[in-house]
Amino acid sequence: MPVSFLTEQQRNRYGRFVGELSPEQLSRYFHLDDRDRRLVNSHRGDHSRLGFAIQLCTARFLGTFLEDLSDVPDSVVNCLARQLQIEQLSSFFYYRESETRWDHAMEVRRHCGFRDFGDLGAQFRLNRWLYALCWTGTDRPGVLFDRATTWLIAQKVLLPAVTTLERHVPRLRSRIEERVRKILTAAASLETDLNLNPYCWSLTAGTNRYSTGCAKTHIAGALPNSYERWIVSKKSGTLLDDSPVVLQL
Repeated sequence: MPVSFLTEQQRNRYGRFVGELSPEQLSRYFHLDDRDRRLVNSHRGDHSRLGFAIQLCTARFLGTFLEDLSDVPDSVVNCLARQLQIEQLSSFFYYRESETRWDHAMEVRRHCGFRDFGDLGAQFRLNRWLYALCWTGTDRPGVLFDRATTWLIAQKVLLPAVTTLERHVPRLRSRIEERVRKILTAAASLETDLNLNPYCWSLTAGTNRYSTGCAKTHIAGALPNSYERWIVSKKSGTLLDDSPVVLQL
C-alpha cells in the first residue's frame, strides 16, 4: 500500500480553515460558555482576551493550533469579538505576532484536556476503533483518514503531522488485511479437511485446535473468539464439547 494516497484537497484542509464558516458552525463551535468566559477574562487587555478566545475555539474546531494565526477567517474573529464586546479588532493583529500566544496554547491544552497523538492510551483507542472499521467494512484509506481525523478531534487528541497519520492508517489497515487473510485461509483449510472426512475430525469447544486420533494440530491463532460462536454441531446445530463439528462459513 503506497503511503501517499491523500488528495490535494485532503492535504489542504487537514488542520486548517477552508473558507468562511457557516452561521451554524460559528454558533456550535465558537460559542463561549461561562467557564470559557471566566478563563478568557482572566487575561488582561483586549488583544490578549481576543487572541486567547480565538486560539481556544480554533483548537477545539480544528484539533490543532495554527502556526499562522492570519489564517483565521474574519467571521471567526468578528464572532468572538462580539461575544467579548471588543470593538478594536486590530488588537488581534498585535496578538498573532506576539510570543504570548504560545503560553496561551499551553493554557488551552490544560483547559480543554487535549492529549498528544503520541499518548499511548489515545493511540490504543484509535487503533481499536480503526480495527473495528477495517474488520467490518471496506473503506478506502482516504476515507479512513478522514474518519480518523474526525475521531481525534472528537476525542480531544491533537492532530499529528499529516504525514504521520497518512502512514499510520494504511499500516494498521495492512495488518488487519493480513489477519483476515490468515483466518480465511485456515478456515478454508479446516472446512476442506472436515468435508473429506467429517467424523474423523473433532474441534474442541472453546479452543483453536482440532485433532484426529491422538494427534493435535494448532491453527496458529487463526480462529478468533467470534469464530467460536459459529461452530455448530453437524447433527444437532448446537455447540457440543468434543463432538464432531463443522464451521458454517
